[in-house]
Amino acid sequence: MKLHIRFLVTWIIVFSLSIPLYAISGGHYQNPQDLTLKIRDPFAQENTDLMQPVVGDYTIKVLPGHIPEEESSDRFLCEGLYYKQVGDLIYIDIRQPPIQQKPGYFDLFVSLSVPGEDEASNRQERKIVYVDSATDVLMIIDNSGSMKKNDPKGLRFRACDNFVRLAALSEQISKVGIIKFSGSAKTILPLMSPRRAKEMNIDRLLSRSRSGNFTNINEALDLAADIFEDSHANEKVAILLTDGQNEPDRYRDSHKLLEERGVKVYTVGLSKSADKALLKQVAFDTGGEFFEAVNDEKLVRIYNQIALEISDFRQVMDGVSAKGIVKIPVTEYDDFIDLNLFSY
Repeated sequence: MKLHIRFLVTWIIVFSLSIPLYAISGGHYQNPQDLTLKIRDPFAQENTDLMQPVVGDYTIKVLPGHIPEEESSDRFLCEGLYYKQVGDLIYIDIRQPPIQQKPGYFDLFVSLSVPGEDEASNRQERKIVYVDSATDVLMIIDNSGSMKKNDPKGLRFRACDNFVRLAALSEQISKVGIIKFSGSAKTILPLMSPRRAKEMNIDRLLSRSRSGNFTNINEALDLAADIFEDSHANEKVAILLTDGQNEPDRYRDSHKLLEERGVKVYTVGLSKSADKALLKQVAFDTGGEFFEAVNDEKLVRIYNQIALEISDFRQVMDGVSAKGIVKIPVTEYDDFIDLNLFSY
């Protein structure tokens, strides 16, 4: 869901607003993320300090409708601002929007103070949306006997562990869980917060359980559907990894129940023995994606890629913060507020 708004006011302040919606669970809402201002500034100078513009002071607030912009409290102030200058354009990347007590529509207030100039400011009503759109993720791991051959180092367990660590850094993923299956399916890790799961030593937890005969994808997906029935997340994702064909019975479209419950299934086929046709169909029907791992060494990379897609982490190509950490997505996306505060 995205908002697209265009308008013109006295200061020739033009916004083109396109905002991805994110949130965290627990009753406090801390979204949207990756919101960037693009400002054409005639006072712009060469800027090497990405924590502070060269000329002027910017104030950015996200306010409930009944709160005046003169409110001096810092609770509505956007922080974690990073600056990037390209010519007379200044990009301000907002990494810490204020936390709100409940979801809903909020006003956006932006002001710019330049020495010797009148302050330019504007408030636009109900232009920022806070929603509860957290995601629950179940990883469904094949533990049949053939996995000893196709994944002798247990890299699938390391991939799961790394996924949980990435999820703990994401405000989008609220819970993670793990199912292992061979001839039957078993919940190894019930849905819980990624930060709590990270403390469980996932790699060792998964490597302890024994492998079994058969590859009962039917039962694994049925168990996943049962778990997701109790999930209240707006987004639900399953990641199914297998190296074989469904057995001992015929596959009976078990993913259809997941589809009905709004679960997107990512599928990963390990080795040439994996039923790629089935895995592609499951992914297609549920709105997921199929990945082929030609060997076990590819598993960690694939799981990382899925984590990044689910979390909507962006690959940033330029812009470096004062600590040398890549922070400012300028060339990778065009979700920004285009703000011109001055007439020419």
